Amino acid sequence: MLLFRLRFYKSRGLATEAVAKHGVRINGRRTAKASALVRVGDVLTFGRMRDIVTIKIATIPNRRGPAAEAGEHYHRLDDGGSCAPQENWA
Repeated sequence: MLLFRLRFYKSRGLATEAVAKHGVRINGRRTAKASALVRVGDVLTFGRMRDIVTIKIATIPNRRGPAAEAGEHYHRLDDGGSCAPQENWA
C-alpha cells in the first residue's frame, strides 16, 4: 500500500502484485508481503520497470496525494536526491 501511496504504482492491486511477485527489501531484508510494516527511516529497495529504486522513508503518508506531495515523503538514494515518481507507471 505504501508504494501505491507514494505513487510508484497506479493501483493498490498493481503494487500488491509487484511486491508478491518480485519482493521488496526493507533495510536489506527481503519480503514478499505487501502488508509488511514500514517505519520512518526505513530504506526500501524494489524493482520498477527496468530500474532498481532505493528510497528512504521520511514520513508515512496518510493518503495518496498528488505526485509533488508524494515526493515529500521519501528521499531517493539511488540518485542522491528527492524526486517524484515518473508519470509512466508500471
